[in-house]
Amino acid sequence: MKKENNDRDIIMIKVKKLIKDNLEFCNEKSTPYLCRFKETKEGYANIEEFVIKAFFETNMTISDALSMKENILNPNYITD
Repeated sequence: MKKENNDRDIIMIKVKKLIKDNLEFCNEKSTPYLCRFKETKEGYANIEEFVIKAFFETNMTISDALSMKENILNPNYITD
């Protein structure tokens, strides 16, 4: 059980690092809402939670999850 928890912790650390790395190179032109949202502590935590959930529950890539979050944050994005 302890090894399982340790493996899970290592995976989470790696996923959070990948999210951080992706957000570090945020492009204001292509993802303006995401780039602005990540600047607050609450915004960053919200993005991180969203991406982790999407990554593990839907097998979405981290960059696809970040793109989806941009669309959710964008008030001009229309969904059917």
